[in-house]
Amino acid sequence: MKKILIASGNMGKVAIYAQILDELKLPYCSLRDIDVNIDVEENGETELQNAYIKAKAYHEATGMPVICNDSGLVIEKFAPEDQPGVFVRRYGGHELSDEETIKIFSEKLKAVGGDSDSYFKVALVLCDEDGNYHSREFKSYRYMIATPSPVVIKGLPLRSLDYSKEKHKYWSEMSMGEANACEDSAIKEQTEFIKEVFLKH
Repeated sequence: MKKILIASGNMGKVAIYAQILDELKLPYCSLRDIDVNIDVEENGETELQNAYIKAKAYHEATGMPVICNDSGLVIEKFAPEDQPGVFVRRYGGHELSDEETIKIFSEKLKAVGGDSDSYFKVALVLCDEDGNYHSREFKSYRYMIATPSPVVIKGLPLRSLDYSKEKHKYWSEMSMGEANACEDSAIKEQTEFIKEVFLKH
């Protein structure tokens, strides 16, 4: 089959889906591997709308099958009006660097007692070889603490605040395979969805 385009400029997200596609033995590439330069305005009101906007833009620009992800964060101890939602990287009104993201959320976690259960609402939109779009939503549960790990994964800064009580380590200190295993049902369900769409023939 054609290579599947992991349509994200975030290399942390690319690594997550590369791990899944490697396991499924499906061919893929990232935006860095192809000559396409388009500016996609993510102006959707939900994670699913944003993921669809990106999938459609990249499929139309390349003709390739596409995987597109968008996610929003819910931190359970935060007040409703203080939830980052789809604006994790634009919290406070401007685009945040990885370091700024860690600093802001660390301070906000301190303000609610130093820790909180949280989850990402993950929207995944796939465009298959025939140009058909498929979408599904998932929840990825986390436990966040205010004291960050010194290890930062470029593009996935909040993994420096995500802590695994079972493994006694931060997510940023895990390999991608280990972190995907920690996501358990969320990654398993996404893997099954990708398999269902791209290995249906």
